[in-house]
Amino acid sequence: MIDQTTGVLDRLRVLDAAIAQHSNRHDRAIILIKGCLAEGINRGPEIIQTLTDLSFDRRHAGKMLSDECGPNPERHHWEKLTDGSYRSHGGS
Repeated sequence: MIDQTTGVLDRLRVLDAAIAQHSNRHDRAIILIKGCLAEGINRGPEIIQTLTDLSFDRRHAGKMLSDECGPNPERHHWEKLTDGSYRSHGGS
């Protein structure tokens, strides 16, 4: 679980509020997972818990994390590294 004193969850809530009216749940999940990665939240269970804390269904968060993961930056938003962590394509 994220230490909320760091403000990470608050920043992700602000991001979600900013995109909620113009994005569907899938797109919001993608943007928020990228936000997690940019904030240093890069382990699957932590990412899923963070999205759950943001009122996403745990299964949906896990499916989006899995479905959008892969080695090809033209098809995937992030990749899973050999140590089990995730990284956005483009280096974040």
